[in-house]
Amino acid sequence: MELLKHQNSHLRELAAAAILSLSSAESNKSTLASSCAPNLLSQVLCSGSVQARVDAVTSLYNLSTSEHEPKLVLDAKAVVPPLISLLKECKKYSKFAAKTTFLLEILSSSEQGRGAITNVDGGISFITLVVDHASPKEMSCS
Repeated sequence: MELLKHQNSHLRELAAAAILSLSSAESNKSTLASSCAPNLLSQVLCSGSVQARVDAVTSLYNLSTSEHEPKLVLDAKAVVPPLISLLKECKKYSKFAAKTTFLLEILSSSEQGRGAITNVDGGISFITLVVDHASPKEMSCS
């Protein structure tokens, strides 16, 4: 986790990739979700390379699918703008778009999340466009 805090962006990106690997195992999800990893991954969403941001989204998605407590908790105000930005940059019907949309769906379950989504210029209309035009198969994250 300390590498995600490092000033060197290359080290942060390597740490995000390592968290991605760790977040793939169910046995690691609750430990990672309760650590500082989600907040640090949120920072990578804002300032990382394309690959680091993809790794961060995928890690957050993996952590959000944990079957155990504690569940993933994210700061919607910090996470929603870069998620919508990434959604606008990626192919609308990719698995990556599906994972990003899934995270936004989770965030929309809270008042803070809905407010954050509403505050992003064009956020709701873009999310609607992605969801309306994707088939269930395209939006499947599995």
